[in-house]
Amino acid sequence: MIFFIAWLHLPFGSTCFLFKLAEVISSILHLKWVDSYSIRKWMIP
Repeated sequence: MIFFIAWLHLPFGSTCFLFKLAEVISSILHLKWVDSYSIRKWMIP
């Protein structure tokens, strides 16, 4: 909720930057999750 309020006060360029940042972070987290999952799958048949 706080993020949304802060987002309302940001100019358009900053919101685009934040969306890109969130996209990058989520993709990194997804990659980490996939890595740990595949490693566990490889270790435990």
